[in-house]
Amino acid sequence: MDEIAKSQTADMRASIGEATRAATAMDAIAVSMAVSVESVKQSVQISKDIANQQKLVGELQSRAYLSVQFERKLNVDSAYPSPT
Repeated sequence: MDEIAKSQTADMRASIGEATRAATAMDAIAVSMAVSVESVKQSVQISKDIANQQKLVGELQSRAYLSVQFERKLNVDSAYPSPT
């Protein structure tokens, strides 16, 4: 009977050791995921900043152009009065 109790105690210690290792591994995974999430947040913010900058550049480059055509030439001289 004593041998069975010792065997169960050893099995329990091994099980607790495995549970501890699994918990430590899960903790490390959680930390890694938190770092990854923060990296993704930063990446998304950088992408938004770039998109906003590109939008601004597009708006600034989309300016109206003015074209002037002269149909006729008027000479303004003191000998000729200006048309009114």
